[in-house]
Amino acid sequence: MRHLGSPPGALRWLAALALLVGVIALAGCGSSGGSSSSSEAESSTTAGGEEATEAASEEPAEEEAEEPAGEGEEELAAYDPTVAAGPETGLDKRVAWANTSSAEFFLSLGDAIDEGAKAEGCEYTTAVAEDDAQKNVEQMNQFIARGIGAMVVQPLDPASQTPVMEKALGEGIGVMGLTNAPTTMVAQTAQYKVGFEQGKAAAEYITEELGGEAEVQVFNEDSLGPSLKERHEGVLAGLETGGPGIKVVSDIEAKKLTIEGGFETMNTVIQAHPGIKVVLGVDTEVLGALRALEQSGKAADDMYLSGIDGEPQALEQIKKGGPYKASWAFAWPVLGYTMGTYSCQWIAGKSIPKALLVPAVNLDSTATIEKYEKDMSEPAEVFSTANRIATYIEPLGNISYEEKENYWKEPFTP
Repeated sequence: MRHLGSPPGALRWLAALALLVGVIALAGCGSSGGSSSSSEAESSTTAGGEEATEAASEEPAEEEAEEPAGEGEEELAAYDPTVAAGPETGLDKRVAWANTSSAEFFLSLGDAIDEGAKAEGCEYTTAVAEDDAQKNVEQMNQFIARGIGAMVVQPLDPASQTPVMEKALGEGIGVMGLTNAPTTMVAQTAQYKVGFEQGKAAAEYITEELGGEAEVQVFNEDSLGPSLKERHEGVLAGLETGGPGIKVVSDIEAKKLTIEGGFETMNTVIQAHPGIKVVLGVDTEVLGALRALEQSGKAADDMYLSGIDGEPQALEQIKKGGPYKASWAFAWPVLGYTMGTYSCQWIAGKSIPKALLVPAVNLDSTATIEKYEKDMSEPAEVFSTANRIATYIEPLGNISYEEKENYWKEPFTP
């Protein structure tokens, strides 16, 4: 198990997500919910040299003695579905999805939560905050006031979200998190691994197709929490494998975690670094960057753009060929169906997984995309077929309403 801050740097989401996934105990993003553009965080660097943000100029912190594994680093056994159910909880048979964004993958997640919850006999409700942290908290409070038995929560602004999540947990409501805490059950990803794979694939392309030299734009989502910092670190470490010819000339958060945010940020970046050949980030940001490159006349088929999340628009770009080469996708519909199912089972008093480990699937060809799309169109069938769901989700640990105090008080780090 890799600890935050341990060498070679611990940045394995969603907060990939981490995304989904690791957006855990997220550092506040401000009331808008979007991360602010910080051009002063940009710097030119060789991948493998100094860090590509202004943090590199700070005095190194004193090393702290290694602490024993905390609750977020709990070792979990495989989920045991044979654990006996407890009594009915008396909670309202209604599952809520506190959606923060109308991004397509979050909307598909919600549709699947709905399907899974209803298959177990629960109602479903949702609201979209559109990256507005205050609105997100208001919507969660409205769910609780209306009456719910479980709520799926996506990280946005932990400082404002945590009190309402604790309120729900105090009432016995199952809080199902996408990488965050405090939660009853959490979906988490080994974020460093996801980032490393993305960076290494880019390095291999640069070595094989660009003569080992390229200027790189990296979008990070550091303000969304420790797990996404891990993923960021993984990206940089993966790029390092390509040698000193790979230069990260810009490492920055988009103005907002949206296509428009990526577009606006990339427009600024290419004015200072017109020779960028590689762009890495989450799909929404990279799709925006592609639009900026196209509108500026700089897009070219030998570029390497890759994202994380499996956005449908990104998959279409990959299938048609061109600059967009790959997306590391999470099984959003399968995950949604799984979370909807377990949310309703929580209300019924059953023992559910304490964590869902969600790997990212590399989609870099028409064949891999078509298989993925077929599975995502059949979430109920995938959920009920052991060898199919094993590709996308590994359930770990057990928790039930009778053990509701044993929730995640710190983010889970797989």
